[in-house]
Amino acid sequence: MNMKKLTIQEYNTLEQKSLIDTSNFLIEAFAPAGFQITNYPDRIYHENELWRYMDVMQENSYMMNLYNLNHGLSQFEYDITKKVILKFKHFGKTLSEKLYFKSGLSKQLLIFRAINNIFGEKKINIFELGPGSGFLTALLATAGHKIYCLDNSQAFYIYQNHFWQEFGINEWARGEERYEDNNNIIHIPWWLWANTEFEMPKIDVIVANAVLNEMKSDALKYTLSKINNTIDENGMLLYAQAGEQFVSKYENSKGALYSYGWFLHNTKDVHIYSRKDMQRKISLTINKKFDLQQLRFWFNLLKYYTGKAPFYIFHEIEVESDLTEVCCKHYNDFSIDEIHKLFETKDGVDPRTPDEKFCELVGTFDLERFRQKIKYRERRKFKIRLSG
Repeated sequence: MNMKKLTIQEYNTLEQKSLIDTSNFLIEAFAPAGFQITNYPDRIYHENELWRYMDVMQENSYMMNLYNLNHGLSQFEYDITKKVILKFKHFGKTLSEKLYFKSGLSKQLLIFRAINNIFGEKKINIFELGPGSGFLTALLATAGHKIYCLDNSQAFYIYQNHFWQEFGINEWARGEERYEDNNNIIHIPWWLWANTEFEMPKIDVIVANAVLNEMKSDALKYTLSKINNTIDENGMLLYAQAGEQFVSKYENSKGALYSYGWFLHNTKDVHIYSRKDMQRKISLTINKKFDLQQLRFWFNLLKYYTGKAPFYIFHEIEVESDLTEVCCKHYNDFSIDEIHKLFETKDGVDPRTPDEKFCELVGTFDLERFRQKIKYRERRKFKIRLSG
C-alpha cells in the first residue's frame, strides 16, 4: 500500500528534529557538498517548485545516451521503459503541463541494462546513492527488484517521494513506517543513514551514479564502511560516471573504494567494482606526447610491477573481465525510430527542458562533439595491456 506524500513542512520538521541527536561531524559529512559549492538549488520552499527536478543533471544527453546503448533496446527494456513513462506522465501532470523525462530516463537505461544482464531474472536488493530524478529506481522497481534509496538533498528527496508514489514506496523518514515491507522502494533520509546505530538489510548491488566525487571524504568512507557490513563477497558496485570533481578527485574516490576492499573489473559502458578480486585485463592508456604526467605514469608503472601500488593510481585505465561481455551486451529489438516514438521526441531535439535550452545557449555538450573527442583521444594515445 502507498504512503501519503511527504510535504515540505513535514520533511523540514523531521530533519530539524533529527539534528538534536546528530553530531557535528555527521551533519558536516552529509551536507550536499557538491550542490553547495556550485549553488545548485538543493532546497525548495513551495511544492510548485517540484517541476524543476523532473529531468535534471543529464541535460541534452538523450542522443548520447542512445549512442551508448548502441541505438537499440531489448523487448524487456522497451516494455519496462514504457510502463515507467506512463506512470511518470500520471505523476508529472500533477506538477506541470509540460513533461520532461527523455534525457534522465534514457541515461539510466545503461545501468538498468547492466544489472539485468548480470542477474537475469533473479530479483535482488539494491542500494542506490543519490537517485536524482528517480528514473533508475522506477525502472528497477518495475522490474521487480527491491531498492533502498538514500539522498541528502531536501528538494530531490521530496521530489522522489512524490514520484515514487506511483510505484509503491515505504518512506523511512517517518519512523512508524520503517517496519512496513509491502513495497519495492525503501526511501532512507540522510539523518537515518548518519545514525551510527542504523543497520541496513542485506543487499546485493550498490549503484552510485554521478555521486562518488561529490561526496565528502568522511561521508564516502562512512558509507563504504556501513555498506561492507551489508553485502557479501559476491556484491557489486556500479556507476556510469563518478560525478563532477568539485568535492573530490576521481583518483581519490577510486582509492577509497580500493582501500575498502572493492576491485575494479569493468570500465566499458559501466564501471563495475566487485568484492572479489577476479581475473581481469587492464589496458593502460598513455598520451603520445611526453610530459610530466608521462613521467609520473612510468614511475607508477614501476611501482605497480613491483607490487608497491594498486592499479587505480594510473591517470587513465581500461579494465575488462568476464563481466564485460555479459554486462555490455547490446540489443536491437527496436529501431531508433521506435525509440524516438517511445520517448516522444525527434532526433533528440524536442521537447527540451528550460535548463537544456540554457545549456544550448552557453555551449552545451552534443553528440558530434562527443564523437570527435573520442576520435581525437584515440589518435593521440597508445595502450599497454597488463594481466590483472
